Amino acid sequence: MTLFDRVLFSSELYEAHLEELFASYEDDMEYAAEAVGITLQAFQPDNMEPCVIYVPADDWKEKLEFASQILREYRQHEDELYQLVTPHLERWEPERVAAMDMLLIKMATCEMLYCPQIPVKVSINEYLELAKQYSTPRSKDFVNGILDKILYQLRRENRIQKMGRGLVDG
Repeated sequence: MTLFDRVLFSSELYEAHLEELFASYEDDMEYAAEAVGITLQAFQPDNMEPCVIYVPADDWKEKLEFASQILREYRQHEDELYQLVTPHLERWEPERVAAMDMLLIKMATCEMLYCPQIPVKVSINEYLELAKQYSTPRSKDFVNGILDKILYQLRRENRIQKMGRGLVDG
């Protein structure tokens, strides 16, 4: 057990401070603890290997670039996405749909329309996983049903434009 485990990770005050600083701290806590543990392990007195400080995965810049791209596209097309999604809500007032579900549906639709390098199936599967993890127990099925309807409309209107090997079919 390290000083980090004994003092910082067991301190409610420290944890509250981190939650204040980082909105997603609760979700990222295990990842952060693992990163700290790997780094501290390198400084153990019985470890004769050269110290290696933990660094993020090699593709972190690529992931950050993609996240920035999808966020820009979403913000640029937010009104259009809302107008595209709402007719498919059937018997649901948009304001009564769980905020996370609405966000996931609009983000997935944005990815289908404005990220030509990502297969439609991949986009849908990723957002269904997010719905399972971050929304209500029934959200996955709800999000899936709405996305299926939107995808049918987008294909009928020939609005899905994917490029690259293996992406043409969507």
